[in-house]
Parts: sequence; C-alpha cells; structure tokens
Amino acid sequence: MRLKNLLLAGAGALLLIAATSLAAGSYLIRPAHRAIGAPSFYTAYESVSFPSTSGSTLKGWYLPGERQAGIVLLHGIRADRSSMIERARFLNRQGYAVLLFDLQGHGESGGDAITFGYLEARDAEAAIRFLREQKRVSWVGGVGTSLGGAAVLLANGAGADAIVVEAVYSTIEEAVDNRFRLRFGSLGKYLSPLLLWQLDWRLGINARDLTPADQIGRIHAPVLIIAGADDQRTTVEDTMLLYERAHDPKTLWLLADAGHQDFYRKAPVEYEKRLTEFFRSAGG
Repeated sequence: MRLKNLLLAGAGALLLIAATSLAAGSYLIRPAHRAIGAPSFYTAYESVSFPSTSGSTLKGWYLPGERQAGIVLLHGIRADRSSMIERARFLNRQGYAVLLFDLQGHGESGGDAITFGYLEARDAEAAIRFLREQKRVSWVGGVGTSLGGAAVLLANGAGADAIVVEAVYSTIEEAVDNRFRLRFGSLGKYLSPLLLWQLDWRLGINARDLTPADQIGRIHAPVLIIAGADDQRTTVEDTMLLYERAHDPKTLWLLADAGHQDFYRKAPVEYEKRLTEFFRSAGG
C-alpha cells in the first residue's frame, strides 16, 4: 500500500511538472500585441511600416536626424517601441536619425509567436536595411535590450556599423535555467529541459539556433556590452562569456547594484556619456 501511494505521488508530481512546463511554454511564446498611442517626442517624427523576412510587417517611428548617421532601437521581450522613447530622445538630440519599432509578435507589428530572437533577428536586419535604403542613412548603429540585443547578435550584427547590447543571454539554456530557478526554486531544474523541448515542437527551433555567445564572434563591428552586476536572469557569467568571445574593439560596462532592468533609467547621465563616446569612436 505504501509503495502504491509513493507511485501515485510520484506520478502526480510528474504530471504537475509537465503541466507547469506546458503552461509556461504557452505563456512565453504568446505574442504581446497591443495598440500604441502617439509618442511624446516634442519633435517631428514619422509613423513607418516595413516588411521583414520574419514574415511580419513591422510598425515603428522614425525621427530624422541632423547627420547621415542613424540608430535602430530594439526593445525587450513583451515590451514595445514605447519603452525606447527616452533613448530615442537622447540619441536624436545628439543629431542621430532614430528608428524605434515593434519586433514581430509585439506591439502593433505582425507575428504569431515570440521566438526569443530567432525570427526577431530578421527584424533587426530589416530595420537596419530600412534606414540605409529608405532613409539613405550611411552609418547605422544598433541598441538592443534583452530580446532586442539577442536579435542583433543572432543576426551576426544585422549589418550595423556599431552595436550596443544590454542584458543579453549567452545561450537559451542558461536563460531558461536562470529564470526557472528564480521562479520555481529547486523545481526549476526539472522544468527547464521540458521547456527547451517545446522549442522544436511549438516553433520548429533548435536550442542551438539561440546561442548569442556563438554568434558574437562572427561580428567585426565595435560592440558595447552592458549588464547589471546583480542581474540574476542574465548573470555576470553570461555577460563575461559574450565579452570574451567578442572581437576587438569591444567594451564592457557592468552597472553596480543593477539587476535585469532599464539601464538608461538606472544611470541616465553615465549611460548617455558612454553611448555618445562609443558611437562617436565607432564613426557615428
């Protein structure tokens, strides 16, 4: 009787783990579409849309600049272009043309699922191509936070002349392990493999396709890597792996007392100083 109860309890635990993992998988890939109102730029801007080889039409805002240099801004997961408005204002004040847009599966852009950078990498390429071909911007930099940064790296730099990536995971395995450990404690180590298995089943993606640490070594444009020293989702170890594999010229900025958060809001003065110096030194 005792053995039977133990077996039933074990079977129940396995079903709970499987159900939790399936529910988490459904939530994580669910698109984050939402209507976005007019931005508060207090300057001229243009609402734009352009196609991506991800299969989606992307929606965004374009701010013309004083020079033939532009910056593409790529937001984080389950966010949208409005989360990048403060960065857009700052960079536009520096004379840059700025394009901020919704990645596929987010905001007002098309897309049926969030793919952790796989399809979003094609959006990064499309945005930089839009600036060069449609707006005739000769020099283009990119700033990507979390998912947006992963998209740029997975696109091998997406054709940008200089890249800033913030809080970007090194491998999808590490990203999932870190987040499940924080949310579910010791149970997380059992949920993580089940979620990774769903990548192929739900999205047709292999975990090997989501490894920014492998792709960053193929980028020869200058790279600035920004991370929080106390980030438990994208750990310092994740960040150091990216930095070690990146080619020179490369720069690392670890923010003290910062977690997985908006680094511009955390340290706006230092953020503006570092990005201004980085882009100018890269020819922007």
